[in-house]
Amino acid sequence: MPFLKNGRMLVVAGLGLQAAQVAFFFLLAYFARSNGFLVSIYLAVGVIGIGWLVLAFVLSYWPLRAGHAERARTPTLVFGILSIFTFSVLSGLMYVLAYHELKPRVLPGAPPRPLGSPVPLAGGLTTCSICGRSNPPASKFCRGCGMAIH
Repeated sequence: MPFLKNGRMLVVAGLGLQAAQVAFFFLLAYFARSNGFLVSIYLAVGVIGIGWLVLAFVLSYWPLRAGHAERARTPTLVFGILSIFTFSVLSGLMYVLAYHELKPRVLPGAPPRPLGSPVPLAGGLTTCSICGRSNPPASKFCRGCGMAIH
């Protein structure tokens, strides 16, 4: 799934840009060490930025790394919008582009299938229409994303 790889690369780029911004605030705190008020503001913004990076990593990158594009799609958009409004425009754009890249794709010429309907494979296996993982025919739920297989 090339869209998954591209979306994951865009999320990594957004994380990298946010990490650079956090490092910049810690650098500002170092150079403003003579002014205690500025140092406390820069350190507070840096610590909040670290928390933000951890959330983005756990909610966007880890699901993508495990192959769960649908699970990572909404948090990626939320991080993109919030990043744009908190002056991290470049990282926000990376997250919004990743959200767009992670949308479900329909193959040309393939009839649309209802959400959650399995695709039969050789050997009696079925493929989940949400995450694309192969599941045994007796499965009620997908072993990849946990969605019901009808």
